[in-house]
Amino acid sequence: MADESFDLSMSVDRLAPFGLSDTGKEQEERYEVTLDIGDLNDQTSNKGIDDGKEIEISAAYQEYPLKRNFYKPSLVSIGPKYSKEVDQVKDKEYKNMYMKSFLERATEQPEEEEYREYLRNPDMKLMVKARNYYKEIGITYPHNDEELVEMLVLDGCFVVEFLLKCKEGGNGDPRNSVEGKKAREDMLMFENQLPFEVLFAIYKKMIGDTEEKIPNFIRLVKFAFASLAPKFTINNFYDDNKPQQPMDLLHVVYTLCLPRNAQTLISQPTEGKEENVWLKLNHMNSATELKEVGVRFEKIGQVFNMPKKYEKIPPLKYRGCNSLFDISFYNGVMSIPCFKVDNFTELFFRNMIAMEQRCERLNPKYFTDYARLMDHLVDTNRDVSLLRKNGIIQNLLGEDRKVAYIFNNLSVEVDTSTNFYFAWVYRDVDEHCRNNWSCCLSQTGSYYYSRNIWKVISIILIVVPLLILAVRLMK
Repeated sequence: MADESFDLSMSVDRLAPFGLSDTGKEQEERYEVTLDIGDLNDQTSNKGIDDGKEIEISAAYQEYPLKRNFYKPSLVSIGPKYSKEVDQVKDKEYKNMYMKSFLERATEQPEEEEYREYLRNPDMKLMVKARNYYKEIGITYPHNDEELVEMLVLDGCFVVEFLLKCKEGGNGDPRNSVEGKKAREDMLMFENQLPFEVLFAIYKKMIGDTEEKIPNFIRLVKFAFASLAPKFTINNFYDDNKPQQPMDLLHVVYTLCLPRNAQTLISQPTEGKEENVWLKLNHMNSATELKEVGVRFEKIGQVFNMPKKYEKIPPLKYRGCNSLFDISFYNGVMSIPCFKVDNFTELFFRNMIAMEQRCERLNPKYFTDYARLMDHLVDTNRDVSLLRKNGIIQNLLGEDRKVAYIFNNLSVEVDTSTNFYFAWVYRDVDEHCRNNWSCCLSQTGSYYYSRNIWKVISIILIVVPLLILAVRLMK
C-alpha cells in the first residue's frame, strides 16, 4: 500500500551507531543462548505419562485455552474491531496517559488537533489508505471521517509512544509493568492493528526536522516485540527493507523470523512439482517414530535473546542467522533450528497464522506450514522430550506435554496451501524411510532376538543352581 513518498529509510543515516564495548567471541557469547542441556535433560520430563501414543492432559491444563483469548485484546483496543469490547474506561485512561507523554516530547508541544489535520491532508491520502486497509482484512471501520481520524490519532500516538518508551527503557519501560505486558500482547493481535503508514506518518511528524540521531521506525517496532518471537535473527532486525511494504505492526514483527532471502509481500504460488509433492506427501511420522527408522535430529543455530536496552543490541556481524524455517533433511539427519516455547508462543503463532490465512498476498505461508510440520513431528510429550534433549526445543513452560498440546492444536481448521514450504523435506524424509525401512526392521528383529537370548540365559543361570540346591536338600 506504500507509494513513492513513503520513505521507510528516513532517519537511517541519523541512526545512532550500535558500537559496543564487547567485540568478537566475547560479544557473541554474551548474546547467544546455546541449548546444550547436558545433565538437565530430564528436568522437565513428564513422569508416568503416555504410552507413546496418547497425551494425558490434566484437568487444569485442559482449561488453559478457555482462560485466554488469543485474538481479542484484554486491555488496549487498536483500530475499530474491538473498540467497544474492551473496558472502555481503562482503555481510554491508558491511552490518554500515553498521549500526554507523547505530546510533551515535541518542543512546541502540538495539540491533538494538529495531528488530526495532518492525517486529513488529502495529498497524503492516509484516510483512503486506512479505509482500504480495513476493507482488505474484513474489518468494519467508521464511515464518519471525524470518528475515523479520532481513532487513528489516539491509537496511533499510543503505539508510537509505547515503542519509544520501550526503546528508552528505565522506569518508564512498559515491558516491566503488568499493564504494559498486556498491552504488548494486545498489539500483536491480527485484528487489533492500525495501517503502518498511519503509524509512520505520526512518527515522522513527531520527530520533525530534528538534528538528533533518530532510530529507524521499523527497528523500533522490531526491538519492542522481538523477545516474544520463538526465534528471530539479528540480520532481519537490521534489514530495514523487511518488509518492503509494511501492512501493519504485526507484519513488521512477522518478518523478524523469515529466511534471509524470503519475499516479504506479494508472491504467487509456485506451480508444478512443489504442489504435486505436497499433495502426494501430506503426512510425516512423529519424531519418535522417525527415530525408530534411523532418522537423527540435529539442532542448528542458537536462540538469540534481544537485550532489554536498545544500546546493547550487537552489531550486524553477529553470526546467528539461521531462521526459524531453515529446516532441512539430508542423509538421514533432520536439521532443525532451535527455538523457545514460552507463555507467548501460542499467541504469537496463532496471530501470525491468522494473518497468513487472511492475506492471500503473503506467500509462502511460513508459519502456517511450520505449524503443520511441527504438528506431524510432535504427537506426544515423548516427541517433545526427544527434540528437547537434542537441543532443538527450549521448553520454558515446564512440562513437555504443554508444548505438544500447543502444536497439536495450532493447525486445527487451518488450510494448508498447496505451495507448501517444507514439501521437499517431506519428500526426502519419505524417500529415506522407504529405503531404510526393511533394514531397520532387520536391525530391530536382530536386537530383540539378541535381547531375548540373553534373557533366557540369565533365567537358566538363576534357576538351575536353585534346582540343584533343592535336590540336595531333599536328600
